[in-house]
Amino acid sequence: MSNHFFKMKRLLLGESIATQDEHHERLSIPAGLAIFASDALSSSAYATEEILLIFIVASHMPVLWGNILAIPIAVSIFVLLAIVVLSYRELIRAYPG
Repeated sequence: MSNHFFKMKRLLLGESIATQDEHHERLSIPAGLAIFASDALSSSAYATEEILLIFIVASHMPVLWGNILAIPIAVSIFVLLAIVVLSYRELIRAYPG
């Protein structure tokens, strides 16, 4: 079983990088932030848009559940977005440079 796991891992991820070659593969801090930070920001933005689209569709449906759950879900999304914004502000304050 272990052998199959490592074969599948190698197939999906490729060969491991040798330790002596690892430093050539690292990203600089600005490049790493440009590549990886935008992923979290875009996920927050696009997820909110998709949730709002579902709310629009659900609000036009005659099903009672859409109207009952809309306000608690909207409040939950607002709280979640507030937590994300506050955590980003703390992160920026912690690392100002």
